[in-house]
Amino acid sequence: AEVELQQVRARMEKIWAWDHVASQYCIKSLAQVLTARGKLDDTRLLYADALNGVGRGLGSEHPWTLELQNDAACLYLREENWNMAKHLFQKAYKAKLHVFGRSHRTTLKALCNLGLVEYLQRGDPEKFESDLSSTLDSLRGIYGDMDIDTAEVARQLIRLYFMTENRSEEHTSE
Repeated sequence: AEVELQQVRARMEKIWAWDHVASQYCIKSLAQVLTARGKLDDTRLLYADALNGVGRGLGSEHPWTLELQNDAACLYLREENWNMAKHLFQKAYKAKLHVFGRSHRTTLKALCNLGLVEYLQRGDPEKFESDLSSTLDSLRGIYGDMDIDTAEVARQLIRLYFMTENRSEEHTSE
């Protein structure tokens, strides 16, 4: 799949440029294949090229640019490069705040991503727990309990509780 996707990418840049929907799917698919194969240097370069191309073609606040920033930040998070992950998450968060507003699901999820980086950097779960709880309340209020993003933030909060054992004493005393 990697060879084929690399060929499609080369054609894509010539035919469609960076702002075509087919280009978006190609980049995401190629990044997943490269990451799965452990080719993280190649994945980083792909994201850098894509962010540069998409940013020029669609603008720095376009949803596709912001999604790429988030994906690249997740790669840096995986590599424990907290500073680069935080930088990209902050950049995406500020743009999402401007484009979508404070209560939009992607803005709220971006805020959680920033909280996650700070938690991983500092090891203090209290702020991250607060961010997740606040986001969960907002998502529930806007989209309801059955929303996919509401459920994902709830799962993150539960994982945090288990990882940090924040709630184990409260539950045993009841």
